[in-house]
Formats: sequence, structure tokens, C-alpha cells
Amino acid sequence: MCFASKANAQSGFAPELAITNTTPQYVAPSFFKTQSTSPMLGCRMGGIADIALSGHLYFQTGLYFSVRGYTKNILADSAGVVYEHVTEKQEIHYLELPLFLMFKTGTQGHGRICFAAGASISFVVGGQVTTSDDGRSLNGNYYNNNYKNTLVPGRDVMRTDAGLNLSLGYEMPKGLFIRAFYYKGFNNLSTYGDESIRLSSWGIGMGYFMGKGRHDKPDEDLIVK
Repeated sequence: MCFASKANAQSGFAPELAITNTTPQYVAPSFFKTQSTSPMLGCRMGGIADIALSGHLYFQTGLYFSVRGYTKNILADSAGVVYEHVTEKQEIHYLELPLFLMFKTGTQGHGRICFAAGASISFVVGGQVTTSDDGRSLNGNYYNNNYKNTLVPGRDVMRTDAGLNLSLGYEMPKGLFIRAFYYKGFNNLSTYGDESIRLSSWGIGMGYFMGKGRHDKPDEDLIVK
């Protein structure tokens, strides 16, 4: 309530689109060995509210649709003889709720460097799982199976993720901004045995802030200094 009048003068809203690259921190389940893991390109799109707490400190929140994922390549062996080899790609779709505190240099309506730190809570809403599974069964027969299925929250991955967010960017006088960001997921997403999957991602995003006093007449009293 104390910041209500100041926030009304400076608050804004921005659509934002970003390209991301996700890397896994992966531990294979018992009796398997990790051969390799691969990152996956994804995206983040949505909107962010920019709420002023002072002339330089802002609170940001909003809602994003995010795509993160990875590929794992694991095998199980007995006396050096491979009997199961699994390659699986998981593309995970999230609704992501960010919570940031952001510090902006300079004055609104002019170019500003922006630093932010905070957290995100992500809810899995779908995705896709592509699996190749080949090996030798107990009766000695060889098999090779390939699957492509819709990802089911709670079955293929845990339903939620939470993590740390950091960003550094630049807001132009007209409201256009660009920023680089890093996300570190804390939750183990695996639903299988003692397997462990934690995802981290970095990306570059661009958006446009709209709001009273953000770029109109920057040298008049609409600007809170």
C-alpha cells in the first residue's frame, strides 16, 4: 500500500519471447550406465508485469509457456555384454510463474541496465517422449523398439519444478528490452527408481514494456526519479 501511487506511475506490462538451451544434470538408475546426455533448444514466451517499488527497484511476475528438455543415452551390461540400450528424448512443456526482484540503473524513460534475481515455479502441462530401446531378452532374443508418445505429468516426469532465476539486460528508452537469463532447477524430475534428472537452462529474450510514463515525455513529471 505504501508504494501504490508510485507503482501506478511506473508499472508496465511486457510480452516477451526467448530462445533457450537446456542442459541436464543426470544420474542413471541402478544397473545402468550413462553413455551421454545432450542439451535441447527450446523457447519461453509469455508476459511479465513490471511493478515499481521505488525509482530503481522493481518486482516482476507474470506467466510463461516454456519448453525445456534433454536426451539421455544409457545402457545396462552383464560381464561386458550389452543387453539393453536406451535412448530417450524428453520435450517438457511448462506453465512457468516467475518471481523477480529487479534493480534498474538510471531513470525511467532513458536507457537502463537491469539486474534481476528470483525464483520460478513451473507446472508440467504436456510434452513428448521419443524412445529407442534395443537389447537382448532373458531368452536370448534380440529386440529393437521405438516409441513416440505424449508426455504425461506424474507418469513420465514429476508434475512441478522450482528453481533459481538470474538475469542481466538492457531496457531502451522506448520500452524495448533484451536480456540474458539463467535458470537452475532444484527438483528431481524423474519418476523412475533411483534415477535423477535436474534441468538448467540459459537463454536470450526480447520484449517491449508498455505503461504510463515509461517512454512518453521522459523529461517531464511523469517520470519518477
